[in-house]
Amino acid sequence: MKSLRLYQTVTLATAFSLLGAVLAGCGGQQNQPSGSPSSGQQVGGVPKEPPIAILALQAPWEPAFQKLVDRYQQQTENQVSVNVTPFNGMLQKSLNAVQSPQSEFDVLILNEQWYAQFDADKMVTPIQQIDPNFTLDPQGIEYQYATRWNEKLGASTKDGQLYGLPINGNIQLFYYRKDLFDQKGLSAPKTWDDVEKAAQTLNDPPTLNGFAIRPNPPGFEFQSILYSYGGEIVHLDEETGQWSVEINKPQALQALQMWLTLGKEYGPKNIASIGQPELIGLLGGGKLAQAGIVAAAVSDLGDPQKSIAAGKIQAVPVPVGPRFSMAQSPVFG
Repeated sequence: MKSLRLYQTVTLATAFSLLGAVLAGCGGQQNQPSGSPSSGQQVGGVPKEPPIAILALQAPWEPAFQKLVDRYQQQTENQVSVNVTPFNGMLQKSLNAVQSPQSEFDVLILNEQWYAQFDADKMVTPIQQIDPNFTLDPQGIEYQYATRWNEKLGASTKDGQLYGLPINGNIQLFYYRKDLFDQKGLSAPKTWDDVEKAAQTLNDPPTLNGFAIRPNPPGFEFQSILYSYGGEIVHLDEETGQWSVEINKPQALQALQMWLTLGKEYGPKNIASIGQPELIGLLGGGKLAQAGIVAAAVSDLGDPQKSIAAGKIQAVPVPVGPRFSMAQSPVFG
């Protein structure tokens, strides 16, 4: 066991190209635990460091993350281990890591749904308290400043302190079986009404379901519909600092009704148990005509070794609802 050298490094969403910054952040002497200084030697411009342990989520993007870790090791000769944990156990493992005096992890990769708890409860430290000279690459995307925390407002804002490094911007896309759509003369869905029309046309259970939702957990996929209808869960007025509950508004109810209709009328019977792996499996297994899934699913859905529908699936932006005239691809890390 070792002290958590970088227990303040909370990463959530953006480009994999910043992995080097994350790992390098484990390195400066100001980040080292007592008794574990950097050797001063450098390989590829990076100091030689003690082994680095990362806690990562079991997700479709994880293999790509591992490849970048491997490249980092080759270029720097630093040793890095990645502990891959299922979604349902990731939050508790992360909490244990930051609340214990000793931890087996140096870097945590946090889901976008969780980082606020770590920032607000001061379980993590602003990165610039560790390295005052650190700045994000100006080309990096911060996704509505999810990397930052404004203590006064209790929210992520542009002027908040930097707590996390963006790693994986896993945008939501809409996948559909182009071969089946072409057979029925259907175009790629642009609105949720288009989605329902296609679901009605293609639904042929148990051979094929016209659509499926992801209720386990529901946040990622449902929110893409919620936002397109002009709904929110909560809303912050940054000028007044006041929060308001929005999930009880009419537009949120409309979105929920559409989501449930698509799932119940055209989806598999085991609706409540469908999570991301099941959704990818249904589409890749030829059992599903269309679904909203994260962009990282492309690697599985396009691999003939993993998907019998490889080459038949296309992806488009998330369909629009009453609020937007442009397609939306929300990001959920």
